Amino acid sequence: MEIKEFSDLISERKLTVLMIVLAVSAITAVLTFVQPLKYEAKSKLLVVASAKGTVDPYALARSNVYLSNVFANIISTDQFYREVVNSGYDINQDYFAGNNYEQRMKIWNRTVKAKAINDTGFISMSVLHPDKYQLEQIARAVNYILKTRNKEYHDVLDGATIRIVDEPMISGWPVKPDIILNLSLGIIFGFILSLSYIYLTSLQGNGRISQPSSAEVKIEEPDNEENGNENGMTTPEKDYHFNNDYREGSDRGGDEEENIPQSGIKPQGNMKNIFG
Repeated sequence: MEIKEFSDLISERKLTVLMIVLAVSAITAVLTFVQPLKYEAKSKLLVVASAKGTVDPYALARSNVYLSNVFANIISTDQFYREVVNSGYDINQDYFAGNNYEQRMKIWNRTVKAKAINDTGFISMSVLHPDKYQLEQIARAVNYILKTRNKEYHDVLDGATIRIVDEPMISGWPVKPDIILNLSLGIIFGFILSLSYIYLTSLQGNGRISQPSSAEVKIEEPDNEENGNENGMTTPEKDYHFNNDYREGSDRGGDEEENIPQSGIKPQGNMKNIFG
């Protein structure tokens, strides 16, 4: 099928394309809004290692990178979680209540995420929660614990200072699930699915992909007479004539022939046939 022919077919069946796109988009929207909508609070912290006396700048920079990675990883621990929920902020602990320790920590790690930014000493903080008030309380509690109790998580002799360079900023719209991205992907997938459906149905309508059943397959034997006439050859008819005496002898079998007495055979002939 050529491109122009296929484009004309799409124009003829544009209602089918629209219906499939709307159906897929509706399913995507349902799956998206079934999930709880979560807002996000982002903040950024800077880790500065303390230096007393003359210190190599390179060693100091490496200390900042080391501490930022330590603090980013310590946030996912149970000890840090307990300090945050007991920090004095109004945090609803029932949100993190699970049937066991693993489930509780799984919810905590989905809520609070921290990442050390390359080798800069910065920590990027992200907190997700369906309630904006709880979101702000958790984000401020995490920053507070890192700023005031960071000495409990490292063994640097001169200590370190954590500065909050970006206060928690709460998004105005839910960021998870990504509604715009999901709906866009649903529309694109629905459009591709509709084109595939139109293409396959058109091929089936033209009989290009239909396979004959075994009942429809008929094998014709060649006609010898027609083939022979075309080649200028004729097939001779075979006519076999059997002697009645031979048939009778065959019916009697070979044993009777062996029992014929030799005395019963009389020589016959004429001498004139020999001498002329």
